[in-house]
Amino acid sequence: MHTRNVVPDTTTCNSLIDGLCKFGRISCVWVLIDEMGDRNQQPNVITYNILLDALFKNHRLDKAIELFSKMMSNMYTSMILIDGMCKVGRIKNVQETF
Repeated sequence: MHTRNVVPDTTTCNSLIDGLCKFGRISCVWVLIDEMGDRNQQPNVITYNILLDALFKNHRLDKAIELFSKMMSNMYTSMILIDGMCKVGRIKNVQETF
């Protein structure tokens, strides 16, 4: 895309982020998020939901909670957070979040 001077929109970036997460390349995701910021292109709720889900699946609970605290949440996002905390036995955190 860069060689053709095509700038991906947020939807395209979300697809790329989802694919990178599914292949465990989360470090590459942060590079893409930084590139979005350099273009003044903000991640949206879908972006954050993809990231949260991937972080939990990769047992990076603290990073997921940190990310969650920085974003605006919706019901689906809250459910990802609660599900992830339940799976690792952090019931007290679930109660505080809920």
